[in-house]
Amino acid sequence: MMNLLWFVVNLGILMFVTDKQAFSEGEEAIERAFDEAAVSPSFLVWSSVTGVLVTVFVAYRSARRAGLLFLRHGGWTAVVATVFSAGFLLIPSSGDDPAFPFWYMAFSIASVVPSGMLGGWFAARADERAA
Repeated sequence: MMNLLWFVVNLGILMFVTDKQAFSEGEEAIERAFDEAAVSPSFLVWSSVTGVLVTVFVAYRSARRAGLLFLRHGGWTAVVATVFSAGFLLIPSSGDDPAFPFWYMAFSIASVVPSGMLGGWFAARADERAA
């Protein structure tokens, strides 16, 4: 669910940062515009922000659903998401695909577990208020 939600949100961001003029020039221009937008700093920053927010939200939901050990459930949700996402990194891409910068990949991987723990912490706070 987390990767699908992240994909849908980032598709909207990608459409927003893509050069709109390319849509009237043909399929190759659209692909080139998407490739350029996918490695643009604005897309990478917004993609990182949405990745953190989606992780917090999904970890919150899973921890609330578990009903106990909220931080642990939030953290393990993030660990499972990291393992699942790492599988996509192992899939070789074609030579035409743009490569993401190292800082983006490092931040993305390093921020998942703390984001999951934050979601678990929010779930614990919500449970305390409900009690």
